[in-house]
Amino acid sequence: MRVSELIIILKRCAPDARILIMQEEELECMPEFWDDETRSLNEKATKLYSEDLHSHEVYLFAVKD
Repeated sequence: MRVSELIIILKRCAPDARILIMQEEELECMPEFWDDETRSLNEKATKLYSEDLHSHEVYLFAVKD
């Protein structure tokens, strides 16, 4: 499934969700979305896609306010 298809499905299911893209280094400073123990997104964020770009993990994720 393509990322664009995931975004369309998400917007249908949760139109008030925000979609964000961030590098892991940025997320490490955001405990509202990041769990340091598991080194992954926490329960407040839904990962849509991630990819390692030049030794930097980049996450596309959704959060509901």
